[in-house]
Amino acid sequence: LGRLVMEKGLDVFAETMAELRHRRVAHKVLVIGEGPAREWFETALPGAIFAGVTSKELTYASVFSQ
Repeated sequence: LGRLVMEKGLDVFAETMAELRHRRVAHKVLVIGEGPAREWFETALPGAIFAGVTSKELTYASVFSQ
């Protein structure tokens, strides 16, 4: 949830999801947000759902910031 930039460790998250796929661990990824690394992230996370920015993004962000 938030701005998609490499500084947030998107590469580490993508590597972790790749390991789950390799181990055949069932999982789903929902990405809410936009940013300059979105295209890279979409390529790195096949099968992920990219919702972009939604009107509820601020609501979710306020819940996580508490």
